[in-house]
Amino acid sequence: MAFITDKITGKKLLKPPLKLIGAKTKVRGQLYHYFPEHTTYVEPFMGTAGVLIGKPKSNLEITGDKEWESYNFYKILQERPEDFWDNYWKSYKHMINMGEEHGRIFFEAYKDTLNLSNIPNLELAVAYYFVNKLAMNGIFRRNKTGKVNSSYCQTIKGRGFMDRHWFDLVLERIKEVQFLHEDYSVTIRKQIPGAFTFVDPPYRECKTTYNGVKFTDADHELLKDMLEVHCDKWMLTINDDEWVRGLYKGYNFCSWDVNYSCSQTPSGRGNHPELIITNYDPPNRIKGNGTSLISQEATL
Repeated sequence: MAFITDKITGKKLLKPPLKLIGAKTKVRGQLYHYFPEHTTYVEPFMGTAGVLIGKPKSNLEITGDKEWESYNFYKILQERPEDFWDNYWKSYKHMINMGEEHGRIFFEAYKDTLNLSNIPNLELAVAYYFVNKLAMNGIFRRNKTGKVNSSYCQTIKGRGFMDRHWFDLVLERIKEVQFLHEDYSVTIRKQIPGAFTFVDPPYRECKTTYNGVKFTDADHELLKDMLEVHCDKWMLTINDDEWVRGLYKGYNFCSWDVNYSCSQTPSGRGNHPELIITNYDPPNRIKGNGTSLISQEATL
């Protein structure tokens, strides 16, 4: 339960405890083939922190996110791991003992906790974890008034809750990571010379938002400018379209198909073209062989 086997290398990669739509959990092993050698790793769009958690440790690792809930979750795991475990595990066992028919009651109660004010950060981290695991398609969202309005997934079975072994592995992996609660632009501006930066922003023309706000074409243009000015080596993943190709013309493009399993419409599911864009020549390009999601490669 704590690992996913990489289809390319056969290596077991540690799973992140969180699940969010758009996360790269199942394709991380393929992304790592395009990583350059590095001793400092920076990830300005943290999300689930799954890419960081699955990779080998670097001497210095920095990741940040504007979304407070994910940041608070990981900071609580770092600073108060046993308090989190005791609170979480007691609640989890109670939920299991109550039975499947009471799953929605637990989900709504945890969601209500996230909508209250003056709740201790520990309780908020536990509530966020339960809402994250029980939300439909891992979609954590807020409405226009700021209230959490994620939908219940209709079951508590098979939702991938952490056991103690998995929990301890996560604690060990994130022990030295620097988690930041800040906008991606702030993280990029404070770059360390020689660092490698992995960027996975909200995709263009999709419903995914950045802390509840649509990530516009102007934001993508600003991101590109900031990568050029502040980052030594960087890699970006994004959906493949002509506008993106024009924006990053002159850089290295690797095209691949990624299977989308979470969508409200049939057209949104299935294989969709994405790009890996780098400002360096990727060291280990992968060619499609029937088992990889990499379908083709091209360099502009």
